Amino acid sequence: MASSAVGKMIAAFRERTGISQGDFGKRLNVSAQAVSRWERGGMPDTALLPKIAEVIGCSLDDLYDISTARTKTMEELLTQELRDTPPEQRMQRAVQLAWHLMKLNGSTVVGDSADPTFAAATACEDADKDDRSSARVQQPTNCYISSDKGLMYASVAAKFKYVMFMQEPDDGFASIMNGINDYQKLFSLFGKEHRLAVYLLGFSLPPNKQFTLDYVCTQLGLSRELAQEILDELCEYRMLNYLSIQAAEHCVDTYAVPENAAIVPFLYFGKTLMRDGKSYVLCARLRESPLFRAEQSRVPQSSSWTPGNSKDIARHRPWSRAKDKDF
Repeated sequence: MASSAVGKMIAAFRERTGISQGDFGKRLNVSAQAVSRWERGGMPDTALLPKIAEVIGCSLDDLYDISTARTKTMEELLTQELRDTPPEQRMQRAVQLAWHLMKLNGSTVVGDSADPTFAAATACEDADKDDRSSARVQQPTNCYISSDKGLMYASVAAKFKYVMFMQEPDDGFASIMNGINDYQKLFSLFGKEHRLAVYLLGFSLPPNKQFTLDYVCTQLGLSRELAQEILDELCEYRMLNYLSIQAAEHCVDTYAVPENAAIVPFLYFGKTLMRDGKSYVLCARLRESPLFRAEQSRVPQSSSWTPGNSKDIARHRPWSRAKDKDF
């Protein structure tokens, strides 16, 4: 088989796995220029071929285009890829692969690096790290692709990278939403003074770490009365877990936030709604139908998120405050 054909197979498998020439070269201890030379018709050292096949998830037969073994599924290729990636780099690699999938999924011609959407998205990668950030037209590092099959969001800034896929249900996004009244309650709760600050305070501690009323007062400079009112309210809405611990001579009330990392995307995507006119987003609108379809043009009005009974919280406390007597 001609060396140029082997080089084409190397390029095809490398691009399919989403590995850049630079990263590919690093894993083989060769330069990106050497990789480029192979893919343009050169032939790598035959001793390197087994390692090349391992890195790009194929067999030697695949490199020589000999169809003797079954083709590996993409799931098998991804499993092998992450297995071969050092544990401390797996999250980074997973995001790289997801980003490559997002670019492909938003392309008109899948696999064509010259596709306008694919090329524009690629140009956004680490754009905040080089001279482009000071250019007359700022290059975006956030990307949004919307189609009738779902939504895709990503940040490819050097500082912060994530990729999100959200496949649309058959009966539309509105079908998975709570009622508008529930969202109004949530925003109203966090809109009250110090409520969000107390809630976020719990996330500043290690997972499952409990805190007390005194801790809230010390950290946020709140009076005991106000801090207790906020803690009670957050418990009523199940935003905090409450536990009374028996100490030597008395019981100590403790609180903890439930394990729910959704607060991070909640606040992050909330930030994206607060447009300041200074940031740019690459938008590829492939969608023809509205986000909330005509037959479900509004989020349901009904309410399913209700606070717990304040009396129940007080009843489980071994003590009673003057405020409790009014329940």
